[in-house]
Amino acid sequence: MKNWTNGMRLFRGGPFGRAAPVGAVAGAALVLLGLAGVAGAGQGPWDRTETREPCSSFEPLRQPFFGDSHFHTVLSADAVINGTVNTPSDGYSFAKGGALPYSSGNAVPEAQLRRPLDWAAATDHAEFLGETSICQDPTHPGYASDACVQVRVEIGQQFDGPRDSASFLTYFFPTIAPGTPRFGWCGTEGAECLDRSSIVWQSIQDDAELHYDRSAACSFTNFVGYEWSANTSFKNLHRVVLFRNEHVPSLPTSYFEEPHEIGLWHALEAGCDQAGNGCQSLAVPHNSNISGGSMFSALREDGTSYSAEDAALRGRKERLVEVVQHKGDSECHPSFSNDELCGFEEAGVGSQLPTDEPLEENYVRWGLNKGLQEHRRIGVNPMAFGFIGATDTHM
Repeated sequence: MKNWTNGMRLFRGGPFGRAAPVGAVAGAALVLLGLAGVAGAGQGPWDRTETREPCSSFEPLRQPFFGDSHFHTVLSADAVINGTVNTPSDGYSFAKGGALPYSSGNAVPEAQLRRPLDWAAATDHAEFLGETSICQDPTHPGYASDACVQVRVEIGQQFDGPRDSASFLTYFFPTIAPGTPRFGWCGTEGAECLDRSSIVWQSIQDDAELHYDRSAACSFTNFVGYEWSANTSFKNLHRVVLFRNEHVPSLPTSYFEEPHEIGLWHALEAGCDQAGNGCQSLAVPHNSNISGGSMFSALREDGTSYSAEDAALRGRKERLVEVVQHKGDSECHPSFSNDELCGFEEAGVGSQLPTDEPLEENYVRWGLNKGLQEHRRIGVNPMAFGFIGATDTHM
């Protein structure tokens, strides 16, 4: 399983049946059996859910496409602190082959891909979409708040680690403890920040549409998406949420609204998949390697085991797992396997607390076995994952 690089390889069919771009690339990548379908003059075996021209090149068997399902921009608070100034539109331009400035303070002024991607998804954190925008808007009263001032002071500074940044901790803490309120300057029940979030969310959709090639050339495909960023008790439980088409919920579901993954899945079902408007969604867990043994636990919020309904819900929403990215490999660990390749790009910790030891329960191979155990117990496998690699770049 280890002969891959970061990226995704797309084949026809599957749950998302979205028009995939023309082109192939040599090299190894993760094989995704069916996030997007190749649309064309010969209609493929899926339902068309959007309006577009048929692709001029259509391969009914297999045609690989490569992209990045997980990158952050100036809309994410932690990316801003890193000095990132690029928007989702900039990120898509880069994915399509354009040159892009690095974050401030980097010795190398620009980066450019050797070979453009076929598709991409900007996935900024749902948490603080509005707050991050307000902190960069001098016309808003929140701009002068202590939290916003601290962010701007720290932009582009060099830190030994994220936790050396006061701003990072300020924005990180509310995703550790469920029920932590939004900043006071967000107004009653966070209304002002939610209102700004809706504006930012619309801009995310607009940037995706701007770069999506709906012509017969089918040269580039976008997926609208975001990241749900649970860090409960310093355990990484993040999910990247991707949508099949332009039909998306009015706001992304964040940790503030749903601090448990089952709540996220139910929110996606209610606000998207069962909304009756063509919306379809996937939730993709990532960095189980630092999840404190919780990513594949098959437990409800109250600590009881999954019911068959819970397992089926997870099976519908989590068809994929992000098995590798810049925070390390999540497939396996040499401490728990005699496979010498399990030493590849390990983070070496068990949670987001750097003192925690690695845990076998953190790794995808363990999760696949857990899914089989659940199938024997309740007749449903909640963890029959496909595999995906992505960057999770914040630069």
